[in-house]
Amino acid sequence: MLCAGASTGAISLTAKGGAGTYAYNFNNAGYQSESNWVGLPAGNYPLVVKDANGCEEPFSLPIVDLYAPLSVDLVSNPPASCDDKGSIVVRATNGGLAPYAYSLDDVNYTSATTFDQLLNGDYTVYIKDANGCFITRVLSPYGPVTLRGVVTPSVVSKNGTNGSLTVSGVTGGNNNYEYSLDGITFQSSPVFNGLKAGAYAVHVRDIPYSCHIVISSSLTEPALLEPVLTDRKLVKCFGEKNGALTLSARGGVGTYEWSIDGVNYQTTGVFNQLGAGNYTGYVKDDNNCISQVPVVISQPDALTAKVSTQEPPGCYGESNGKINLVASGGTLPYSYQLNNSVQTLPAFTGLADGHYAMTVTNERAPFFMSGRNSLNVFPKNTAPLRRPPKK
Repeated sequence: MLCAGASTGAISLTAKGGAGTYAYNFNNAGYQSESNWVGLPAGNYPLVVKDANGCEEPFSLPIVDLYAPLSVDLVSNPPASCDDKGSIVVRATNGGLAPYAYSLDDVNYTSATTFDQLLNGDYTVYIKDANGCFITRVLSPYGPVTLRGVVTPSVVSKNGTNGSLTVSGVTGGNNNYEYSLDGITFQSSPVFNGLKAGAYAVHVRDIPYSCHIVISSSLTEPALLEPVLTDRKLVKCFGEKNGALTLSARGGVGTYEWSIDGVNYQTTGVFNQLGAGNYTGYVKDDNNCISQVPVVISQPDALTAKVSTQEPPGCYGESNGKINLVASGGTLPYSYQLNNSVQTLPAFTGLADGHYAMTVTNERAPFFMSGRNSLNVFPKNTAPLRRPPKK
């Protein structure tokens, strides 16, 4: 194989003689009809060919590396001071097939064996031979003065300036560090507050040498926090307190709390026993960001009823009087009740003289009475029905 240690070898076998079809036992893996094998590293592979009569022929096939494995001897030259730049030098390359090429980005290769003017950091050196075989080595030209650190971003509110970046785990250099976001103004604190969402380059340098590294980090803001009205139940009858609303939320950070007064928050978005009115639903996330949505809980008009017309009995002792009602407000449909008789029409007939109490009811749902208004037709609203005197 051209590249030592690679698994690019292949074996293709054609059998002759014997009888019928052949089966192959490659590398002691059992008999099969396949006679081609790929992706093989260097090695000696046992093989047995068997024909239809069970006659077997064992032998072995070697796959060898044509060249010795690539190896390289690298040395790093740290700067004499932090004002200088470091370098990496290739002292010797062995194995493979010359000529060799070198790169720090696996894109731009050169035959030069020295990389200089290198800033502080870890570099990957790519070594490639004439067959395209390559190896990599990681080296820092700054040796023991290399600075390292980690930047931890916080969560920032949507469109907010409450983000922070904290530098920790700094090692190397002179163990006395300063920090900056622009590479110009440095501070002794490793924490930067009051930041908005965006990409940042955090500079860390040691004192007094001013060796420094740049660590990239970013602050991302959450999606806009929004309360969502998922359910609303209106007041069933005028003046009652059986309305309800249910809030959920999207966006923001972490868990939510809800409120309808902006003061008292709860962990559920369900609010019951509400009267008619205008409400504001609030949602608050773990970042204490608050968003709101207006909610209207309405109610039907007050249920009222009155006598529109009445006719007294025509003659003494007769029962042919009539009373007609008109109702408004509440929620349709209405039902009308006189004594124990309930009907859907507002007219009562076949009445004798006397005083009558009637009830008008509206129903929001089957078998549910949602409003009631009783009135005494006589004598409160009009005169009672009177039959003519007997002659």
